[in-house]
Amino acid sequence: MNRWMRKGIHPALAGLLFFQLAGCGKPSPPVTYYNLVPKEPALSTSAPTPSASLAVGVGPVSFPESLDRSQIAVRIDEQRLKFDEFHRWSGSLAEDFTKVFLEDLAARLPETARLAIYPWGQFFQPTHRVKIDVRRFDGTPGGEAVLEARWTVSDGEGKILVGSRKSLIRTPAAGKEFLNLVTAQSESVAELAREIALVLTVP
Repeated sequence: MNRWMRKGIHPALAGLLFFQLAGCGKPSPPVTYYNLVPKEPALSTSAPTPSASLAVGVGPVSFPESLDRSQIAVRIDEQRLKFDEFHRWSGSLAEDFTKVFLEDLAARLPETARLAIYPWGQFFQPTHRVKIDVRRFDGTPGGEAVLEARWTVSDGEGKILVGSRKSLIRTPAAGKEFLNLVTAQSESVAELAREIALVLTVP
């Protein structure tokens, strides 16, 4: 009789116990959560604007279903992504993206401009509407962040002023940490806001 049987432990149960105890020696790394942050400095109030009563409604902002998750998307190649279990967004990526884009856009417009996120209430009447369809928002730590989006600008009634345009923004990550990647992604959002602000501020 082996020593496990003498102690009243079945060999199969002993093996399971061994692997469980062995696993206890290698704890999983902690999960780190991230969020995007605005990157645009406030612009001078002397910036050109088509109207002193510029009111911009932002949204809807749509994201692909593949990014509707908390794990941060890491690009392997043009056809493959992986989602990191230990580096995650602190909330909804689409909502975070929209709020940060709004702040970056506001920083590029005159202080008299008013902005709101879709759906806005009855007390906000936009003079311009910006719709954004994000096609890609990923990157590689130590590489670059990539933001690909199509967007349109219409008037308050929905009449298209600027037809569908594509922005493909590549921002180098300053280091190999996930924080560097997320920082580069924040800078990509700011660059998209700059491109759209140029359209909104054309006299």
